[in-house]
Amino acid sequence: MKWFKVLEVNNVISEVMRFENCKFRVHTDSCRVQDIETGEIINVDNNSTNDLEVEIINKVSDFDLIEGDEFGIRT
Repeated sequence: MKWFKVLEVNNVISEVMRFENCKFRVHTDSCRVQDIETGEIINVDNNSTNDLEVEIINKVSDFDLIEGDEFGIRT
């Protein structure tokens, strides 16, 4: 496992209309994370093609992670 700490998240909120109720979908546009082991800071946006960066932004988005959260990715 490789562990990261979320330093910053930029979310875009898109509105989804369903009947008379208003539901919101949060989508992560970009984020900045730190590799806990090496201290390396990684900037990721949703146009990334690097496999690790894609996995990072998907994890941040899927779990609605915020600044200060830590998460792991299997390597």
